Amino acid sequence: MTSQKKNDLYKALEHAHSQTKYEGQLIWNVFNSMVAVNTLLTAFSVAFLSLFSNSNKLIYVLLISGVILCAGWYLMMQRMFSFYKYWYSWIRFYERELFEGQYQMINVGKTFSEGDTVLVDEDRLRINGISRIVKNESIVRVCIFLISLMYLLMLYFTIIMNG
Repeated sequence: MTSQKKNDLYKALEHAHSQTKYEGQLIWNVFNSMVAVNTLLTAFSVAFLSLFSNSNKLIYVLLISGVILCAGWYLMMQRMFSFYKYWYSWIRFYERELFEGQYQMINVGKTFSEGDTVLVDEDRLRINGISRIVKNESIVRVCIFLISLMYLLMLYFTIIMNG
């Protein structure tokens, strides 16, 4: 491999790494922000239900807005996780081009995350139990689903009570 090609690969690896870091931070910043927004919307909806008549039409707007907000949140998270995986794939590609097996930390990390045992220095490491099966993306989906379900249940019971 020529020196120029090696330099280009290092620059590409560095760029992919910075993009992966950016996407990872973005995912959790958006997640935390959306949890905060949904907490405020839920608190406002519950307070509104407590203070005013269930027949007030504004409660329907609030609850339907919560469902729509969760749908948008889900789509945003899907897109961000896709880009995160995209950039990680590039890192793994550049690692294979540049480094020997034991120096491919991201590639070894993928093996580790899939539940296989890896050797780092003299340590045999493995993710144990259900944590190797459940991914962060799945936990995010469950959180969004549960918050959406809460809005839908509140909407359903509000409709039933106004019967």
